Amino acid sequence: MWSQIKNSRPIGDNLARQIEKHCSVVPGWLDEQERASEVPDAAEERFIAAAREAWRTANAKGKKELGGWLKKRAMDAADAEAAPSPHTVQL
Repeated sequence: MWSQIKNSRPIGDNLARQIEKHCSVVPGWLDEQERASEVPDAAEERFIAAAREAWRTANAKGKKELGGWLKKRAMDAADAEAAPSPHTVQL
C-alpha cells in the first residue's frame, strides 16, 4: 500500500477509500479534480515572507491594521466568488 503511494503509482478505488476513511474526508475526495494546491508556488512564498516581515516589524497598531486589511481582502474575494458574473445571462 505505502509503496504504491510513495512510488506515485496509481492506486485502486479500495485503497483510495481506505486512505479517505483514515484521513476523515468524504468518500470520493481523492477523485476530485479541482482541489486547490496544497503546495505554495514561488509567488505565494514571496508574499508570505513579505507578510511575515511586515508583521514582525509592526507595532500593535500596525498589526491590527494588517490583520484588518487581510480580513477585508479575504471577504471581498469570497463575495466576488459568490456573486454572479456580470456576463451571465439570467432568465
